[in-house]
Amino acid sequence: MMVFCCCMLACSARGIPEQQGPRDVVSNFYAWYIEESNDIRKNPIKDEIMYRYVYACTVNKCRIDLKQANLDANYFLRGNDFYYERFKSLTVHAPVSINDSIALVPVGFGDEKPSILVFVQKTKDGWRIIKVEDSWY
Repeated sequence: MMVFCCCMLACSARGIPEQQGPRDVVSNFYAWYIEESNDIRKNPIKDEIMYRYVYACTVNKCRIDLKQANLDANYFLRGNDFYYERFKSLTVHAPVSINDSIALVPVGFGDEKPSILVFVQKTKDGWRIIKVEDSWY
């Protein structure tokens, strides 16, 4: 028993990451996504890192839309124009639980009312974004 306890303490001391919640995943995704979007040579939708944060079927649909030029707006930012300074003020609000495995995470800019609704679902590997909607409509 003593050996087991020592191993548990050693593992937690090494910084093994804890399970991230819906708000953490959305915050980390947008921090990465906004930085990638700011570089005109990159398109985050084409990056394999997307699969860490977003369900594969959602990523694949975005890639198909991009390839067919069906994107009338940035799916994850819900707008046509990218203003880096504005998106640096992105605020991720507390999640609203829909059920045990799905949550809604409102996202806004600064003190503005949240305008982006991010739906996340719990998987065996953590939370993943399944859908993004615009709350203005």
